[in-house]
Amino acid sequence: MKTIKLENGFVNYTIEENEITIDNIKVYEQKKGTGKILIEEVKKIAREKNLPIGLYAEPQDETINEDDLKNFYYSCGFELDADDCDGKLFIWK
Repeated sequence: MKTIKLENGFVNYTIEENEITIDNIKVYEQKKGTGKILIEEVKKIAREKNLPIGLYAEPQDETINEDDLKNFYYSCGFELDADDCDGKLFIWK
């Protein structure tokens, strides 16, 4: 697992053969653009490696609810994965 850290948060991700998986993203203070910056950094890596990004949209704590989290990922260009069965598996290509 690799980590990108910023002052206001971090993202943990894993580079696999056919996909980059975002394992966890944590923002300490909301509405500062940190989450989008972290996602963009992972997207840069995905573009360099020509890989999609997958993630499971599940709130890790009480700082965000599931609908807001899903809307955040939609706003970052993610879509529900075709293999999704519970409305939480997202993919970016």
